[in-house]
Amino acid sequence: MLRRFVVFTLIFTCCTVYVKSSYSASKALAPVAGGSCVECHTSLSALNASKSSTTTDASKMVVSAKFLRSAHTAKGCPSCHGGNPLSKTRAGAHKKLVSDPVAADGGVTACGQCHSDIVKRHKGSLHYTTQGLKNAWFGRLSKDKETCKMAAKGWRGKACVDCHASCGTCHVTKPRDPWVTSGPKGLLSGHEFQRFEKRADTENTCYVCHAGSITDPDAGFQKHDVHFKAGMGCMSCHNEKEMHGDGKSYPSMIDTGIVTTECKKCHEDLKGSWHSKTHVDRVTCQSCHSMPYRSCTECHGWQRIIDKTSPPFKMVYGIWIGKYTDKLTLLVKGASSTRMLEDEGLPAIKSLDKITVPKQSSWYAGAPHNVVKPKLEQALCDRCHGPGTALLKESDLQFPEAERRLIIAPLKPVVVPTR
Repeated sequence: MLRRFVVFTLIFTCCTVYVKSSYSASKALAPVAGGSCVECHTSLSALNASKSSTTTDASKMVVSAKFLRSAHTAKGCPSCHGGNPLSKTRAGAHKKLVSDPVAADGGVTACGQCHSDIVKRHKGSLHYTTQGLKNAWFGRLSKDKETCKMAAKGWRGKACVDCHASCGTCHVTKPRDPWVTSGPKGLLSGHEFQRFEKRADTENTCYVCHAGSITDPDAGFQKHDVHFKAGMGCMSCHNEKEMHGDGKSYPSMIDTGIVTTECKKCHEDLKGSWHSKTHVDRVTCQSCHSMPYRSCTECHGWQRIIDKTSPPFKMVYGIWIGKYTDKLTLLVKGASSTRMLEDEGLPAIKSLDKITVPKQSSWYAGAPHNVVKPKLEQALCDRCHGPGTALLKESDLQFPEAERRLIIAPLKPVVVPTR
């Protein structure tokens, strides 16, 4: 026990000497016995001794020595987080503490001094505004006073905004599961700022909010996708402007310009009859290269809309992610009924059957992240040709007036040669 104490003392003393010598002008990082930011947050035992709840995992709050050597600590902890680093008590040190210093103004004060361009663009991005999620909620649930209250409660109370609000949510802290509304989130890697140069960075952040077609145990990115198997991660395809925004505001992810990633960035020279000009010009890649996966309606109310045995996506004519073209693409069933949310504890709406929900389409363009090399067999061609097994049909329409335009008749039958 004495040996461990001596080793810990030497390590902590080294860190303390380094911080003092590197940033002597900053009292914020100079440890004060029993109370400074550094003294507590570099020691798990100190954090455990001072935590307010026995259920709190103090290991999530430990700051690494590497972070203390980074440029982000040059001005001291209070420059971003406030508080009183000279206090000898937890309550005193945390007085006027700001746990997320970029939440209030989108990072203008804390991050904008060095990253002004990114902060300016980010304030209009979907990750910051969450307009895509918000429009889906209020677009369906705002026809009368009762459902409008429900939309507001679900939007704020179910932590939709918690996923996407700030710089720190992606770069510093672990995102909280969208349906968990309380408790500390913790640091990703000892407060070090993640640059998303490694796949592990995206697995700890992006996957939490974008889990639908990524972490699905049966048909997700991690199990089937050829890109994942090749060692690629989210940022291997997606780019910085898709994350931080391009300076414009968009109402949803499918609007033109918000997603610019395209398969042809890497796959330009396509060979073989399957990649004929007709297919390449008229069919999106995911129409053939993606497999079915679970959409939100698969768990929340799918059976209340159409038969559970129907596939979770359909091919339709006219929509692609962010682009309206004449290509065949995939359409995923979206939220379209308040009943879909009852499973998550939101109140039942007694007047639901009397409410006229907006007659917008309940099908939207989707690109499942489970890209595979399909088997060249008859069943694949029959999805669009001949019987058209995967084409959207009249019986699949929930709001016919808005969705009928998406239907396309089966194409001319083709026969796949047997080998």
